[in-house]
Amino acid sequence: MNIAEKNIPVIQSGVGSTGAFLKSNPEAVRRYFQAFLEGRKIARTDPERTKKVISKYTRISSAEDLEETYRTFVPAWDKVPYVPAAAVQTLLNFSTHPRARTAKPDEFFDNSFLMELERSGFVERLYR
Repeated sequence: MNIAEKNIPVIQSGVGSTGAFLKSNPEAVRRYFQAFLEGRKIARTDPERTKKVISKYTRISSAEDLEETYRTFVPAWDKVPYVPAAAVQTLLNFSTHPRARTAKPDEFFDNSFLMELERSGFVERLYR
């Protein structure tokens, strides 16, 4: 099933960390996300290079399969991959943990570093 076509809110890519690490290493986190966004830009704008990387890590060798994989995923690769609260809610809805039904999605993610990079003009400069 192509989840992107079905408009089901999911997390397409996520980065895990602890709150303590984010607070004690903000510059390292910022630089990580800058590199992450640079890689995302390449994936979105250089299909041939991206298909080579997909091939390397999935061992897909068929040009047709690589093209289909790229076409399937590229719409889901947002310029700024914010974690949507609705996607976290989807995960909570499917969880069997007893507290999942009453948990608030915002408790599980922090988009502040991405927001800061977008506000700073980094993303706009990246796509010029």
